[in-house]
Amino acid sequence: MLGRLRMSIDECIADWVELSKKIFQPKHRKFNLLRVVDFLKANGRFDAEILEAGIKEIIKKRLSRRYGAAEEEEEEEGTEALEETLLWDQYDDGYKV
Repeated sequence: MLGRLRMSIDECIADWVELSKKIFQPKHRKFNLLRVVDFLKANGRFDAEILEAGIKEIIKKRLSRRYGAAEEEEEEEGTEALEETLLWDQYDDGYKV
C-alpha cells in the first residue's frame, strides 16, 4: 500500500483498520461448541473472498482519488482495468513491473 499505491502512513493505517474490521469478524455457528467445528474443518480466521474484495475496494478508492471517479465500464469489467492502470502508472514513473 505504501509503495504501489503511494499512500501515506496515516492513510495505510486508516484503510487497514477498516479492512481488518471487515475481514476478522468471527464466524458464529449455533452448534459450534468450543470452536471444534472450525478446528476440524480447518477454517481460517478470515474469509479470503472478503479480504480480496476489501483490497480491490482500497485500490479502486485510491485510483479514483488519483485519476477522478471510476467509470461504470471499469466496474463491470472488474479490477483488471484498475490494475492495468496502476501497473502502467508505475512503469511511466520509471518503475519496471
